[in-house]
Amino acid sequence: MRTWLGQPDSPVDVNMIGGTTPPSLTIDGDRTRLDLPFSWLGDVWVRGLATIMGRFALSATYADDGQWSLLTIAPDGEPPKTITIRSAF
Repeated sequence: MRTWLGQPDSPVDVNMIGGTTPPSLTIDGDRTRLDLPFSWLGDVWVRGLATIMGRFALSATYADDGQWSLLTIAPDGEPPKTITIRSAF
């Protein structure tokens, strides 16, 4: 997260959330807060999809057709955007 933001020394707080709460990224001054679902670890981090196309993946959903839909956010704070990729996993 710090590398992606270009702020290697900034504090980052990570809050693991349940499946019904939407994931989010909040930047307040030099402090960053991430609210990520527990499934993020297996669906995003383990697969090396935490950052993709310059964006940070807040969550991932797999479809039976072999595609992943990633809810992503840009470092400039633009609203979240869904990116769809075909999986080789």
